[in-house]
Amino acid sequence: MLKVFSLIKRREDLSLDEFREWVFERHAPMGKELPGLREYHVSVVEQDDPDLPYHAVTELYFDDEDAFKEAFASEAGRAAGDDVARHAAGRVRLLTREERVI
Repeated sequence: MLKVFSLIKRREDLSLDEFREWVFERHAPMGKELPGLREYHVSVVEQDDPDLPYHAVTELYFDDEDAFKEAFASEAGRAAGDDVARHAAGRVRLLTREERVI
């Protein structure tokens, strides 16, 4: 299973409340449309601090890297990527394989 983390920094002109509303009410529903997506988690910081390097983390699970690439090459994937580009000051994506320790 491939686990994809996206670390997202909000745009400076968005308040934390506006950013949170965008993440949960508008962007997350778009992510749910990705083909091949097995699991999807979204977290946004609790306290406002514009100096944080990131304000949200998404975790997306796919069967493998091919499924991930296909998802983001799809119409839904391109739309979600464009949406992040319009609402984020920056994003880092990490492709990982999770190992359960406890």
